[in-house]
Amino acid sequence: MIELQHLTERILLSALREQDAADAAEHKRGDAQFLADAGFELNASLDQETTYSAIANLVLPRRAAWCVVDVVDVEGLLRRVAVIHPDPLKHAAALALASSWTPADDDVIGVPALRLAHTTVALVDTRAIAKAAERVPGAIRVVEWLGVGPVLIVPLLGEDGLLGAITFVGPDSNAPFSVEEIAHSEALAARCAQALEGARRFETEHAMSVTADISRFEAEAARNVAQTENIAKDGAIAMISHELRSPLGAIANNIEILQLEICGPVTALQRAVLDRMATSHEHVMSLVDQLLDLQRIAVGKMHFEIAPVSVTSAVAVAADMATWQFTQAHVQLELRVDETLGALHTDSRKFTQIILNLLSNAAKYTPAGGHVLLVADRLDGAIRLRVHDTGIGIAVDHHEEVFEPFVQVRDSAHRHFGGAGLGLAISRQFARGLGGDLTVESEQGVGSTFTLTIPDTRPNAGADGADPQA
Repeated sequence: MIELQHLTERILLSALREQDAADAAEHKRGDAQFLADAGFELNASLDQETTYSAIANLVLPRRAAWCVVDVVDVEGLLRRVAVIHPDPLKHAAALALASSWTPADDDVIGVPALRLAHTTVALVDTRAIAKAAERVPGAIRVVEWLGVGPVLIVPLLGEDGLLGAITFVGPDSNAPFSVEEIAHSEALAARCAQALEGARRFETEHAMSVTADISRFEAEAARNVAQTENIAKDGAIAMISHELRSPLGAIANNIEILQLEICGPVTALQRAVLDRMATSHEHVMSLVDQLLDLQRIAVGKMHFEIAPVSVTSAVAVAADMATWQFTQAHVQLELRVDETLGALHTDSRKFTQIILNLLSNAAKYTPAGGHVLLVADRLDGAIRLRVHDTGIGIAVDHHEEVFEPFVQVRDSAHRHFGGAGLGLAISRQFARGLGGDLTVESEQGVGSTFTLTIPDTRPNAGADGADPQA
């Protein structure tokens, strides 16, 4: 009889163990299904606010009566996004509480409780949640009505650190959260953090994409405006230049008639006045020609007439034309030209104009008593011409600007040096059109060296510059 009783007890105990195992397995399946459903809901949207709502609408763990969800936004500000209760009647009060119960840096719940250690915190003090609500008038009564019990604070951790926290508040009892409940809450928080981080990353990338699109649109609009303005400017320059040439030609003819005394004798004083008028006329005509050259370059209609040019003669002509500028500026000009350079196959007018522009520029920006040196030699089959001055120099960050049309250098006293600011711009375009280049090396307050390089355009031109047809 006793053996039968023992056998019955063993059978019942085994059955109870099997039932417990089955319940545990079912419990784990339920947890797994809950977490899977939670992950699906959380990742249904990449919008950050929608993700907040998804977190707030999740079913709470079985033992938690209600919870508080806090996040740290992208600007580092602490924000309470939800207070959730499973009881519909109490949930309305929880929603009202969430709108006024803002988190504080010294709270004993939520993110402040995790600032130092990003690990789950379990508090058995049933007054912890009430203490956190003390600062809000009337909040304690609402909290006590929602239920005050043990507190479990679970961090929302992402790759960049703490994203927020979920504070679970247990039922009105002193029973702490179990190990299984803590693990379940941490798994849920991990999925919330993953969804939140994904939403933030998407919004950041989307914002960057929108910003890039706006920048491209603005840049394209600016280019279109610039092109329209350039077309209008080029047209205006061409029209004005052509309109000026006719009256300027008439002025030149009348000056010449007076100089030849066709209309009667001219006194020495009158001749001096006529000479100054002729010089001014030549200066204005030079500006008009530069404007026309600039317009031709802009529309791609600049033509180059290639023929043998004596480098020595071109330098001499340019230097002679610039002599009056150096005389007026009281600046010394020195020429060092290799007499064996021979001929260069290039555009004579444009080559001479570049040299003249460089000399005029040097005379303009070199103080009285200064020195300008022009050196011409041959390097690797090309003519290299350097103009060095002891002038005011150019700041490094302005080296390229001086080659822009209508740009001029000003000294430290902001003294204006005159001119239209076209010479260097046109000279570089001429040089590049001839297959060469014009560059500058300069130090402010020391001086500048402009280097012109023009290749010999003849077929099979050697490094010594010898003409194969000679």
